[in-house]
Amino acid sequence: MKLQRREVKIAGVFIVLGILLGSLVAYAATPSSTFWISSGVYPGASSYTVWKEGSDYFAKDSNGWIEFSGTNASDLMQDSIDSVIAAQGGTILLIHGDYVLDTTLTIVGDAYYEAPVILRGEASHADSGRGTTLAYTGLSGAVIEIGDGTTKTSNVKIVDVAFVGDNTGGSIGIELLGGTYNTISRVKINEFEKGIVINSSSIANHYSRFEEIQMWKVGYGIESIGASHAANTNSFWHISISGDSLATGQIGVNLLIGEYNSFIQVYLHAFNLGIKLNDTWANTFINLVIDNGVTGINLTSNAIRDQFFNPLIVVSGTRINNDGEAVKFYGSNYQTCGTATILNGQTSVDVAHGLLTDPTCVTLGATHAEVVNATWSVDWQNITITVPNAVSGNRDVGYYANHQP
Repeated sequence: MKLQRREVKIAGVFIVLGILLGSLVAYAATPSSTFWISSGVYPGASSYTVWKEGSDYFAKDSNGWIEFSGTNASDLMQDSIDSVIAAQGGTILLIHGDYVLDTTLTIVGDAYYEAPVILRGEASHADSGRGTTLAYTGLSGAVIEIGDGTTKTSNVKIVDVAFVGDNTGGSIGIELLGGTYNTISRVKINEFEKGIVINSSSIANHYSRFEEIQMWKVGYGIESIGASHAANTNSFWHISISGDSLATGQIGVNLLIGEYNSFIQVYLHAFNLGIKLNDTWANTFINLVIDNGVTGINLTSNAIRDQFFNPLIVVSGTRINNDGEAVKFYGSNYQTCGTATILNGQTSVDVAHGLLTDPTCVTLGATHAEVVNATWSVDWQNITITVPNAVSGNRDVGYYANHQP
């Protein structure tokens, strides 16, 4: 009897140890990875952790148990997203690696002000140096849609994820279809027809943040479409966008609607058109750089009271085509002065003015009789000073030019 009691005690100890170890480590039946976690749900634990082994994908919950698995990354991620939405918020952590998607991921639900829906990748892993990549090739539509055009979807965050496409027609990195307080941060978008689309055709998009975003080889970088007054007070900060080519129709920032949006430290490289504003009101651009393109900025007659502070525009064609109403440009590159010399026997001289756009006013000053009646004309690059007759010697003409928005 004593031996039996001792055996029972030993068996009990092993059972208790087994329970304790089970609360500390969870082993997936199929994957080779082992995950060490705290007992139960610990503060800050991701609702789901998603990873890839070979051609298989897995998602473990916050307790470390495998809840979803399979060979289709799109299905597994969508199941994880739907579960987080059903729980009224949470975080999905995508472990570094390449995830091949074959359908659009949709994040749709009511506003999550208390517990946001977060899709978070790994920017760079210490071992491989690579981050989390969503590969989406040969497919049109968006990789991720926030909202569906009928349900206002808010407080969604996408962080530290790279999107890779192959410039398929109609392909989009991220599309917002109506909501508020969404955040896209530290995201990379490569080889899509359009990088980010703010679609307010049915539901407005307000108060969202786009920050530290890099795009390469995109036909359109950022596009805002939909109903008037429906894309307001969004902020874009530290954005770098490079075009796919200089082909006609490719635009860095294409705002077909928008009010009171702010763009700060935006760099647009190699686009046929850097920025187009149409049906816009009081948007602000600060420290904007447009280079290696054809046309800098095109403001239609429906662009009203937009403002540009310290823009730097270096393009092969027109820097600014301003048909807008009360659009303002501020900075040091809007006035110039100097002395031009019409050489002996000539009737004109070209002077590079260096302004961001065509001067609207030029004042000439001269003392010699042969040049006192000089006239002027301008284009995006030069001031041309002309006199009626060839001068008999080198003649100086003073000039002052400025652009008055």
